[in-house]
Amino acid sequence: AVFVRSENRTNVEYLSQYAGDCRDRIHPVYNPLPMTVRENATVSMKAPIRMLAAGRFVGKKGFDLLLKAAAILGRRGVEFRLTLVGDGPLRHSLEWEVDRLGLPDHVIFEGFLSYDQMDRRFRESDLFVMSSVVMPNGDRDGLPTVILEAMAHCLPVVATDVCGIKEVVISGVTGWLVPPGDPEALAGAVLDAVSDRNRALAMARKGQALVLENFAPAGPLRAMADLFRAATGCATNYPCA
Repeated sequence: AVFVRSENRTNVEYLSQYAGDCRDRIHPVYNPLPMTVRENATVSMKAPIRMLAAGRFVGKKGFDLLLKAAAILGRRGVEFRLTLVGDGPLRHSLEWEVDRLGLPDHVIFEGFLSYDQMDRRFRESDLFVMSSVVMPNGDRDGLPTVILEAMAHCLPVVATDVCGIKEVVISGVTGWLVPPGDPEALAGAVLDAVSDRNRALAMARKGQALVLENFAPAGPLRAMADLFRAATGCATNYPCA
């Protein structure tokens, strides 16, 4: 390969272990985030707390652990509604888990929503939660776009420390970051986030600024164009013939 592009910086460190003398050919270039006009999330933090999670219903998203964390919140007296947006092979097992944990009155399965429909979901939420885990075979998230979308809506974010997530969810600065696979820690972070609305909004604003600065389309697209120009020896700002 003339060059290898990684969607996050954390994977560059991982890939470099296997690249030998070719480490300088690995380049981090973030996925550009569509910059449509958005309204900020309302973030009332009034009971019931409106929690949102979204993604494919597959193992690496850790939705089963999120439900366990939700059960912990319920036992601690937190009034909440958790909306799960998405679909996938684990849909039925997650529905069964909701029943087993006694959460049918707290968890809503929204199904698949289009990009435009998600905008409304972000705006009507108090907190976005990403519960990613690393699977036994190594499968994991890179840097989920849905986290960037939530942050772009100035929505407070609680997430797990998997791969590139820590590059945007900086613990204590732009959000709450906890170890993966720990529902107690996830529930604790949610409790911390909803306990102080002003602090949550201050962190959300920092997260929004970070995303809008680093993921606007012009930056990543220019970085990719530069890599292709360097690879082809093209010295102009236009595609080579």
